[in-house]
Amino acid sequence: MRIQTLPNLVKPILPVFAFLVVCFQADAHFELYHRIEVRIEAEGSGWVEVLIHETDLAGSGIDAYLEKNFAIRIGNNPLDAEPVVDRTGTELPDGYLSASFAFSPQVESLGFRLLSDSAKRLLLVVTRPGSFPKTRDLPPGDEFELQLR
Repeated sequence: MRIQTLPNLVKPILPVFAFLVVCFQADAHFELYHRIEVRIEAEGSGWVEVLIHETDLAGSGIDAYLEKNFAIRIGNNPLDAEPVVDRTGTELPDGYLSASFAFSPQVESLGFRLLSDSAKRLLLVVTRPGSFPKTRDLPPGDEFELQLR
């Protein structure tokens, strides 16, 4: 019994097709997730950086986007600082901007809640000095309390 094989013309196309499928999936996670990174410095200060795709702003401002999707707390107080906006950072993917908020060494905890009507999940990345970044995947409506000490 002979097993049928793909014609010789199709065989060279399969690796290219597989490569394109992998590339598409690798890029898709930016479209499925909000991303927040918390970077903690050695002395305890740091910043919270929200990565925003410009199409998610949909004509609204950054403040409206943040209020629609997140509730961020510093200690027991809501975050009410004005973000530092970067549209040209070397680490930013094309079409993205970042909104950053600094916090002082006196801050003991940060709270993150992804609002229940958010259209995406939240990928929360926490970077501490000398350790590998830790990630949390939050579905809409979920929250996470980050102890800084």
